[in-house]
Amino acid sequence: MNNKYAIGTNYKYLSKNYISKYLVNNFNEVIKLILSDIKFKNYLDIGCGEGVILSILKTQIKDKNCYGIDIDQNHIEKAKFNAPFCHYKIGDIYKIPFSKNSYDLVTCFEVLEHLEYPHKAIKELKRVSSKYNLISVPREPLWCMLNMIRGKYWKGLGNTPGHINNWSTKDIVNLLSNYFQIVKIYKPIPWTIILAKS
Repeated sequence: MNNKYAIGTNYKYLSKNYISKYLVNNFNEVIKLILSDIKFKNYLDIGCGEGVILSILKTQIKDKNCYGIDIDQNHIEKAKFNAPFCHYKIGDIYKIPFSKNSYDLVTCFEVLEHLEYPHKAIKELKRVSSKYNLISVPREPLWCMLNMIRGKYWKGLGNTPGHINNWSTKDIVNLLSNYFQIVKIYKPIPWTIILAKS
């Protein structure tokens, strides 16, 4: 991944810091394990960014009908390079450009914490999913505490810039339970990952 597109803004997925790399690799391995344990024919990633996670999941999804959407055209162009086995479309999480029950598996990694209207977004995830939803968010207050330990974002008490929602595992499970049947909860430090059924 030496191309300029592979660097992008997803520095946390490509960090050379030993601890960060270990935590992110653990997150990725949990996602791979989940995808290996469920059956799905097609796959939609909401907020695919620059396709870094999609490229990491290549073995699990390259033979599926894979689609990624993101609101940023620059991200889409980079995703096309990083994970060329998927299709891409500009799209807004509040109005996902697919019909009801379009995808067996809908994922949304590291997006909900940035949204002003998470309930509206979750309703859209449910609408386009025919079976599974896989959602991850930073686990609070652990996320902020770890940021402060590493000397980051002190003015915001460790809150990552752009994060406007801060959920504990209990909080995000309670929120998602209003829309989905929770299948399993995973807690690789410092995230919460939830596998749910529509």
